[in-house]
Amino acid sequence: MKWTIAALALLGAQAAEAATPPACITREQVSDATLFILPTLLDAVADKCRPSLPPRAYLLNGGRTLARRLAATSDQHWAGAKAAVNAFGSGALPDGLSAETMRGVMRDMVMTKGLAKLTPADCARIDDAAEALSPLPPQNIGRLTALLIQLGAGEKGKGLNICQ
Repeated sequence: MKWTIAALALLGAQAAEAATPPACITREQVSDATLFILPTLLDAVADKCRPSLPPRAYLLNGGRTLARRLAATSDQHWAGAKAAVNAFGSGALPDGLSAETMRGVMRDMVMTKGLAKLTPADCARIDDAAEALSPLPPQNIGRLTALLIQLGAGEKGKGLNICQ
């Protein structure tokens, strides 16, 4: 979940340029953003973590299948993902930006900034999380991510502010 938050935050930071943070984003927007970026994140994390994971690790085997399964419906979540990113940047993403272009931008951003501090311990935890999520339908993965982010932020005022 923290890598989904990191990806959303990176995109928001790139789009914001001193914009005021949004009051909140909806669970549906978080779910859409998760389901849009998760296939890219799974592949990027698997590539980065390959040296520190055992050959039979889920990310290196079943994780690719999960990424492909989620990628099959990823484009359906582009509008909600874009709305979530635009909430951070006051509509900074151009209207004509395609889902495929944005996926490439997000992968580059995640690979260069988001995964730079990834540790072998993080790799093992992400591997466990991916395996635990694998039997769930995509909608449940998105909903669960939004709920966990909301629970994690709690009343601490940290992380994404998800509308009630």
